[in-house]
Amino acid sequence: MHKGHFWHLEETGCRKYSLFAKVGRSWKRVSPITCRNRKESELFFFKTLKRASGFKVKVQVRPI
Repeated sequence: MHKGHFWHLEETGCRKYSLFAKVGRSWKRVSPITCRNRKESELFFFKTLKRASGFKVKVQVRPI
């Protein structure tokens, strides 16, 4: 079923956003993929983003 990296564009017609955390020098995906626009994703991850800033961890909502 898997059609590579951008299969979700065909299925849903929208970019998927996910939560990434900075681990060392690279960014790692730390949440399930959400199919939302950026604004909704940031609201969805708001608590996590807030909590992460308390731990001094760099976290971003980024498109996949």
